[in-house]
Amino acid sequence: MLALPHRRYHLFRAPLAAHETWVEDESFGQSANLVWPDDHVWCLATEIDFGFTLLGCERAVADVVLADPALEAFEVGVDDNMSWSGDAINPAPRRA
Repeated sequence: MLALPHRRYHLFRAPLAAHETWVEDESFGQSANLVWPDDHVWCLATEIDFGFTLLGCERAVADVVLADPALEAFEVGVDDNMSWSGDAINPAPRRA
């Protein structure tokens, strides 16, 4: 268990194929929040409170992801607004 302010994470060590199985199994209700391989060449972070996933990777990998028309992908910087109000493409969810 990794405890951070306002978050607690269960940590698992497994081959990448285990993450692919997790994502395909809808009974979990949430994909893994953080995926980071042993060689640390990339990191995937899915924010549970917002509708996005961040990928930290080498420039060549980012260029492939950004060029894929099947993905809604764009670069973000450290000063970018990543809250719902900063999303110029997807509307914020309606509150009850």
